[in-house]
Amino acid sequence: MGSQDLNDFNLSGAVNQPQEMALSYADIIKIFQLTNLDLYDENTEEEIEDLRSLVINLISQMSLASARSQKYEIDTIRSKIIPDSMDFLIAFDSWNLNYSTSSPIKSFGLLIGSFCPQTTPQGNTIAIPTLNYGFIADFDVWSLRTFSPVAVWKEINSDNLSIERRAQNINEIYASLCYANELFVQIITGQVLNNDSIKAAQAWFKKTRWDHTVQIGICLDRQPNAIFNAGAEIIYKQQMGERPQDIYPAPERKQ
Repeated sequence: MGSQDLNDFNLSGAVNQPQEMALSYADIIKIFQLTNLDLYDENTEEEIEDLRSLVINLISQMSLASARSQKYEIDTIRSKIIPDSMDFLIAFDSWNLNYSTSSPIKSFGLLIGSFCPQTTPQGNTIAIPTLNYGFIADFDVWSLRTFSPVAVWKEINSDNLSIERRAQNINEIYASLCYANELFVQIITGQVLNNDSIKAAQAWFKKTRWDHTVQIGICLDRQPNAIFNAGAEIIYKQQMGERPQDIYPAPERKQ
């Protein structure tokens, strides 16, 4: 993916922040299987502390373009790192301590990217985390109301140059979750992220809200082993192109 400083993921300019989405906290957790320990690495306490520091760092970078200042106390954290490529996925939930409300606020976050080697002026090699996708949303535990979900992602253009995008509306939030699901499946099943796989995933941004709803419904209904079936389907598409009929045909629309 090439070297990129973490600050390059900052997005400038004021934007209209998406305010609410229909998915609940439990839905988001289920899509990315945060409670399924078999899919994630086993981390030592020291590694978990390192991951917490990394998450806070990445959240702060994502939040610079947001109108609110946030403070998070990370509760549960899961990670998957592919040793050969150093692609990473970090999923976490946390308590947001910033809201003045009588109801507790839970947050879910997903960070997908790669650790890219970079040489310092002193000649040392360090691993710089670069993001392909970042998502965070806050949920009122009792009402399940969603507060201002944030989604940022890397888009690869026709010249294979990366552009950082930020969701401007709820439709783009849902499209970004479908995009993230493809990257999530690839990392969980041990595939390597590259420009081609990211280009394939970003096709979700050209699809309709109906397509997004169907795909998210599939993610919510799938069993854990279905993630590996989805991984095999991605490999097939990369090698052979789209099938005449998708493995998960969309239901007919009601008239």
